[in-house]
Amino acid sequence: GELAGDGTRLPKGALDKHFDKGTVSDILALSAERSIREGRIADAAELLCLAMRYSDLILLLNQQLASFLVMGGSSHSKMRQREEERTFWRDAAQKFYESYLKGGTHIIKVLE
Repeated sequence: GELAGDGTRLPKGALDKHFDKGTVSDILALSAERSIREGRIADAAELLCLAMRYSDLILLLNQQLASFLVMGGSSHSKMRQREEERTFWRDAAQKFYESYLKGGTHIIKVLE
């Protein structure tokens, strides 16, 4: 599937041909949980967005941002890698805000 500009999911994926909207959302959310367990956090964030599990997505974004709040490391390359990861999550959170929250989309109502 794809996301529309207002954050709603457009049913254009393979799962949408075989399952109803709620089932697709559940499958995507379960896939996100598995991605988290496997350490593929960025994939999990995208899956949560497609599943329209916005509160879980915001929780994940907050966890990732918090994990990079204090930068530490023993080597320069490790510090640079953590800085790149922190920048990635900061940008992801900013993009989510700009795309789906700032304009007062339906996601605000879902989260309330």
